[in-house]
Amino acid sequence: AWAGLAQNIDAFWSLLMLPLYVTLETALLGGVEHNAQQWKHLYALPLPRWSIYAAKWLISLALVAVSTLVLWIGTIACGLALNVVEPALAFSTSIPAWDILRPLVAIGLIGLLIIAIHLFVGLRWSNFTISIGFGMVATTINIMVMNSEKWAKVYPWSLPTFALEDTGGFLGTALAMGMIGGALVGLLGMWRMSRREVI
Repeated sequence: AWAGLAQNIDAFWSLLMLPLYVTLETALLGGVEHNAQQWKHLYALPLPRWSIYAAKWLISLALVAVSTLVLWIGTIACGLALNVVEPALAFSTSIPAWDILRPLVAIGLIGLLIIAIHLFVGLRWSNFTISIGFGMVATTINIMVMNSEKWAKVYPWSLPTFALEDTGGFLGTALAMGMIGGALVGLLGMWRMSRREVI
C-alpha cells in the first residue's frame, strides 16, 4: 500500500507538478527585479554580477528541496490518514520512510537541469508571460515525449520519470544528465547574465 501511494504521488510530482512549480518559482524570482526595474540598481552594487544570479539559483534549489521535504512528510501523513479512514487498504504500521524519500531525492537531482533552464528564461526575459508560457509548453510537450523510447531519454522534462522506475538501468545516466547538465546550464546562464549591460 505504501509503495502504491508513493508511486502515484511521485508520478504526479515528476510529470506535472515539479515542472510547473519550477516554472512559477523562477518566473516570480525574475519578476521581483523585472517589475521594479531593479536590475540596473543591483548591477551597480559593489559585488560581482554573477553573485546575483548565483543567489537566485541557490534560492530556486532551496525551494525545490523544501518542497521535496514537504511532499515526503505529506506522503507519510496521507498514508497514516488513509490507514485510519480506510483500514482495508492495509497500510503497515512500519513506515518505509527511506523508500518513500529515495525516489523524491532522485527526482529533485534530475530536475536540477529543469531548474537551471527555467531560471535562465525567468531572469533573461522580463515578460512574465514568456516565462510561464515556456514552462507550460515544455510540460505539455513532455506528455507526448515521455512515451517515446528515444526522445524521453534526452528531453529534460521527461528525465525525472526515470526515478520512478529504473527502466533499462537509465537512472544513473538520468541523474548524471540532470546534475551535470544543471550545473553547466546554470554556469552558462550566470556568465550570460553577468555580461548584459541593460536588463
